[in-house]
Amino acid sequence: MAEGTIDTNLYSRQIGTFGMETMGKLIQMKVLISGLRGLGAEIAKNLILAGPAAVVLHDESLVEARDLGSNFYLVEADVGKRKRAEACAAQLAQLNPYVTVTVHSGPITDGLLAGMSVAVFTDTSQSDLLRFNEVCRSRTPAVGFVAADCFGVAGTAFVDFGDSFTCRDKDGEEPKSAIVAGVTQESPGTVHTHNERRHGFQDGDWVTFREVQGMTQLNDAKPRQIKVTGPFSFTIEDTTGYSAYLREGIVTQAKVPTQMKFASYRASTVQPRPEGGEDCEAAPPGRPAKVAEVVAARLSSSLLGDLGAQLAASADAEARAAACTSRRQKAEAVVGEVRAYLHVEGTGASHDCLQWAVGLCYGLLHTLAALEAAEGPPPQALAAQEYARLVSAVNSLKECAEKLRGAALLGDEPGPGRTARAGGSQPSGCLAGLAAALWRGQGR
Repeated sequence: MAEGTIDTNLYSRQIGTFGMETMGKLIQMKVLISGLRGLGAEIAKNLILAGPAAVVLHDESLVEARDLGSNFYLVEADVGKRKRAEACAAQLAQLNPYVTVTVHSGPITDGLLAGMSVAVFTDTSQSDLLRFNEVCRSRTPAVGFVAADCFGVAGTAFVDFGDSFTCRDKDGEEPKSAIVAGVTQESPGTVHTHNERRHGFQDGDWVTFREVQGMTQLNDAKPRQIKVTGPFSFTIEDTTGYSAYLREGIVTQAKVPTQMKFASYRASTVQPRPEGGEDCEAAPPGRPAKVAEVVAARLSSSLLGDLGAQLAASADAEARAAACTSRRQKAEAVVGEVRAYLHVEGTGASHDCLQWAVGLCYGLLHTLAALEAAEGPPPQALAAQEYARLVSAVNSLKECAEKLRGAALLGDEPGPGRTARAGGSQPSGCLAGLAAALWRGQGR
């Protein structure tokens, strides 16, 4: 098939959803995906199925045992031997023969980013995200920049398409239509729609008219911006000089290109702004880092110590169970303290961070309980593996504490009795902008 042509049989459903114009742009895109753990692998899979021209994979880290539970293209034989990007590239390439899938080895360079349409980053450090975003914004046109991470039931996403981005469809929905019931001759003119169904338009929408009898000036196909005055009415321009409305007419929402200006990653971490809302005040240094640090230290002493040696060497089920029981009880006490803190603090950045910590604690408790209940001596390899999981999980929490402590924007969002920041009732208003800083580098 010639370059730039679309396989309408393969992409028929996408064409019906996106439209031929969007599909034509998609097949010319070159996308970098850095970070091939669970989220990165899912992004790569879905994007390759969609059909861009090329996808470049990047992940220099060796496959870990925990990756097998999130990246479905990795196998046990890859653990400790192959890099994540190399290990899953072949299977990703098989998803779509029209997409060129390659692996980039080595650090991400300015030249590599300059050749991309969009760059997607997961599991990337804060300092690298700041640098990569500045490089992407410096290009003309800007290289699309997406930073995303997933942490169990919580996730973050940041998008930056530069200072001047043309959006031709702001919501992706089918244009709404309504039947015209009347139009007044005044300034501004008021359009009334049939009262059996709400028109569904919003302030600032653009509409076109057709088949209007009498006030034929409206049938010029020119998009008009409206101001909604009710579920069955809205205003347009001055209609005092138009002919009188007689009957009929259909008004349809028009998709008008809109210029959008995105904030940089650096600016957003300093001053996060919910869409349409006021600027949020930068959060002052607070307690999340300290609490995470304390939790990590307490878990480390409660769960680890000489547990690994005992599990690997003990042939006595009772002795092993006793060791696990002691540590489980201490860990449960830590979880209780964290949950009490969450109850007092309500919602906010600390709350979300520690909710993840509690989830991690329960995972550790589950592992300890399984070992505690095991009958007979466990195989040394199994005991060592379970112990390694405990160490990895606690180290992840320590990493989280270090990142939290080092981030410039850390603090508690409003809890009971505090004044809410800009963003209204949306609990993720400020948190959406801070989330990347709060969670960056946190383990899975």
